[in-house]
Amino acid sequence: MIIFIGAPSHTGKTALAQRLMERFWIPYLSEDHLKMGLFRGWPDCGFHPEGSQENISAKLWPVVKAMAMTAIENGQNLIIEGCYHSPEQIAEFEPGYAGYVLAFWMAFSRRYIETNYDSITAYESVIERREEDHPNPGELADESEALRARCLAQGAQGFLIDGDYEQAMLGIVDWVAGKICL
Repeated sequence: MIIFIGAPSHTGKTALAQRLMERFWIPYLSEDHLKMGLFRGWPDCGFHPEGSQENISAKLWPVVKAMAMTAIENGQNLIIEGCYHSPEQIAEFEPGYAGYVLAFWMAFSRRYIETNYDSITAYESVIERREEDHPNPGELADESEALRARCLAQGAQGFLIDGDYEQAMLGIVDWVAGKICL
């Protein structure tokens, strides 16, 4: 089973992947680590780490998809987390692979961001160190709303975080537990 976790930055993808790894003993791959590995190991890879998300996604997706297909072919489980895969890309998996893919996206509600912005930025380095500027609340909300619209348009599973964050994460873990067959 390949579990894709997608969400805008600062939503807790890596922390959730860590929880799922610890509960189900499934390794995870960070698309951010892949991005930096490709850029540092191959500076002519066609993108800059601070470039547009669309360009980075276009370059990473063929590699991520091929890795997922290889893991499926080898009967291996893998969690892939990041903001560089989209509901549209996940829909590209051929039928022989699609049955082994579980994908979902998380997004904050605008109200949640407005109410909890300080907490969102305070916990941004729980798993990974971040040295970047914080997105402003409006940008984070716009990105979350755009992602939710894409999920709805594709019929993809989305989780809206609008209340208690910890309860939302536990709910997602329980949802994954009910979907996976290891």
